[in-house]
Order: sequence, then structure tokens, then C-alpha cells
Amino acid sequence: MKILLSLLIVILVGSQTFSIDASLAPGLSVKNAMLYVIAAGLILRIVVSGRFKTDLAGLQMSFGFLVAYTVVSWLIALFVIQYPGYELVNSLIRLKIDFIDHAIFLIVFFYGVQSLKDSLAVTDVLVACAVVANAITTLDASGVLGWNIIPVRTENIYEIGRVQGAFGEANQHAAMVVMLLPIMVAKVLLDRGALRLFWASGVLFSLSALMMTVSRGAMVGLVLACIWGAFVFRRFLSLGRFAGWFGAAVVVVSIVVVTLSTTYLELLQDRLMGLSFDSDAAEASSGRTMIWGTALKVMMQSPWTFLTGFGFNVYSTMGFEYAPHNAYLGLLFNLGLPGLVAFLLIIVQAAFAARSAAEIAPPAVRAYLIAYVVGFLALCVSIFFVELHEPWLYVWAYTGLMMRAAVCVRDEKAAQPCAAPALAAPRRGLGRQPVTSGR
Repeated sequence: MKILLSLLIVILVGSQTFSIDASLAPGLSVKNAMLYVIAAGLILRIVVSGRFKTDLAGLQMSFGFLVAYTVVSWLIALFVIQYPGYELVNSLIRLKIDFIDHAIFLIVFFYGVQSLKDSLAVTDVLVACAVVANAITTLDASGVLGWNIIPVRTENIYEIGRVQGAFGEANQHAAMVVMLLPIMVAKVLLDRGALRLFWASGVLFSLSALMMTVSRGAMVGLVLACIWGAFVFRRFLSLGRFAGWFGAAVVVVSIVVVTLSTTYLELLQDRLMGLSFDSDAAEASSGRTMIWGTALKVMMQSPWTFLTGFGFNVYSTMGFEYAPHNAYLGLLFNLGLPGLVAFLLIIVQAAFAARSAAEIAPPAVRAYLIAYVVGFLALCVSIFFVELHEPWLYVWAYTGLMMRAAVCVRDEKAAQPCAAPALAAPRRGLGRQPVTSGR
């Protein structure tokens, strides 16, 4: 199962990086077919063995509720309200891709590996694929490779535009970068020799790709997540080591900025310093506040939609000029508070499970779990400014692997025999046996 899951990741990253059309039918691709085969094999293994243990039931129940509520919302929008332009086939395919496949990815990667060693091994494959994807993104977009497989968005007022990475458009690719960057840094600290050089190159290529996307939301997410992570896990960090990491980070970022300055300096300065400090909120947010305000205004015209939502994927049929550019607002608009709360519960439970396991994990495993928590938080901040599509598959695969690692750490800790408490030495004068009467 470990090999199949690793192969699935390689196929998925490869097809996206090289823009290979692996579609077999509407809503079905080679990736989906392989996913379903692995899921069927997992079910068969459970049936044959007769053993199944439900771990992290709360997280799975939250995801199950989100999927179930989405299906009900879809049925009501399709057959009861009957929105104009809301088509059965298209909405069903979207439902399968956006929710059902995501749930299957989480379950398959969570139950597909049963040991701590396997979960970390498959995680390494995922991170290694991300290193290669970011290397190709950086080198091809800068013209070094000359493959022209990485699109660059044309900016009218700049010589060069924002890079659309291997994982999607600029903001989506940047969200993936900041989610996996902490685990790359952890691997630099954990490994030695050639592997350390590989992971270090991954950090450099990832930072370069992040700069080339010029995604302010992802950059803010990474900074906030690092600050929060340093505070929460401060007892595992010595002041000297933290200062060393901070200094190394400054050096690495400086090298990346200087390297890209000849091409991207003007674009970086304008988006990071110009737009970010613009007095007009719409300009500073690249128009997002106007988009969000328009969506909320439509919801206020029908206040009940804050509770129920308009219905799954209805936003795309209502003639809005732009997408929501906010994953949370998209959920609220389409699924209402139940959908949004269920999603937030998934996030909170996943982060809490990894954080709790990090407190009791061995140092090497703790590095993986801390990196996941920091990267996951960076992602959660990033998606306040963008909606993800394909990258969600990697998010749930990564989450499933880290949740299995967290469960293994917890189970191993529980299986350790408790040491007998040391008995206090008797106080002076109380060590003798009492003298009893001979009567």
C-alpha cells in the first residue's frame, strides 16, 4: 500500500507539472482510477482481516458531515430550488471532485499506512515531488530549462508577470509552497550528506517559486505561522538555535531576492510595498474587498442564506464577475454556517492532533509534526485570499499521513509501561514496626 500511495503522488504531481491530460472520461482520470483501486484494496484488506479501528473519530465525523451536508445542499439546489443554469451533470462532477474525492484522499492516506515508518516514508515522497516541481517551476519560468511548460501571467505594466506554478495559478501554487516549506526545512535539519543538499536545494527553489508568484497572502501566512509556531513550540527551541535559524533564513531569503531582483524587483516592490500600503482597501487587496462585499451583499438580501447557504456550487451560476478569492467565504456562500463550521472543525482537530502528538513524540518525529502544524496554519491563512482546487488533494494526503503519524505516536506512548512511582523514604522515627502487646 505504501508503494501504491507513493506512486499516486508521483503521477499526480507529474501530470500537473507537465500539464499532461490524464483524463479517461468526464470526472474520471488516471489519478481517480488509481485512487479508487487503492480505496477498494483498502476495503478488501479490512474485510479479509476483520480488523478495523476508528482513529480520530471526531475529525472523520466532521469531514463526513461536510460531505453529507454538501450532497443534501446539492440535491435541494438541483431539484427543489432549481437555479437557472444549474446543471445535473456538471454540478455532480464538481461535487465528486471538490468533496468526495477529497474525503477519499484523506481516508486512503490515513488508513493506507499503518505504521509510523510508512507514514513518514510516504510523506518524504510527497515533499521530494514538491522539491522537483518547484525546481521545474523556477528554472522553466526563468528560461533556464526552456521547456515553456510553466505559464507566466502577463502583466500589462511589467516586463515579466507572476508565475503560475506546477500546482496551479500563482496564489494556489504559493499556498502549496508555504504548506510544505516547513517540512523541507525540517528535513534539512534531520538528514545528512547528499540528502541534506537535496532538501536545502528544495528550500531555495521553493522560496524562489514563492517570490516569483508574488503572492502576498501566502507570504503573510508563512510569516504568521512561523511566529505562532515559535511561540507554541518554544520549549523545544533554544534561544541560540532559534537565533541561528533566523539568521540562516535572512541569508537564504536575501540570496533569493538578490538572484531574482534583476527580473522581479519592480513587480515585488510594487505588490509588496505599493499595493500593500495603498490607502484604498480595494487597491490594497487587489480588488478582493469589492468581491467579498458584493457576495456578502447578495447574501444579506436573503439573510437565511447565512445559515443554509445558497447551495453547493451555486456561486458559479449567479453571474459574478470574479471567483470569491476566499475559501471561507466560498463555503459560507454555498453551504452556509454548517459547511463553514464543519470545515473549521476539521482544521482545528487536525492541527490539535498533530500538536498534541508533537509534545510526546521522539525528536525526529516531532520535527515532522511541528512542520505540519506550522505549514498547515500557513495554508489556512493563505486560503483567506484564494480558493484552492487541485492542491486540496495534496493537503488531505499530507493531513492523512500526519494524522497516522500522530496516532502511532499516541499509541506507542500509551503502550509503554508506566514506571512505578518511587517510594518516599520513611521519616526518622517512623521506620520501626510498632510494638504490639503480647496479650
